[in-house]
Amino acid sequence: MEEARRQRLAARRKFQVYLETRQPGANAGEILRRHGLHLNDLRQIEGAVEQAAVGIACLTPPPAAK
Repeated sequence: MEEARRQRLAARRKFQVYLETRQPGANAGEILRRHGLHLNDLRQIEGAVEQAAVGIACLTPPPAAK
């Protein structure tokens, strides 16, 4: 039996999958199958996006008071 090869996605492609699954009415299962991914892959992508967002928020200075 031949073992399935796991593909490594570039960060940009992962983010595209993430955005696609967030569209109103999107069918995540269908999107994931099209990209050859599983639900656990999406959960890892979501975690990475969340970590990146928190990191950016920590680096962004607060708005100046008026």
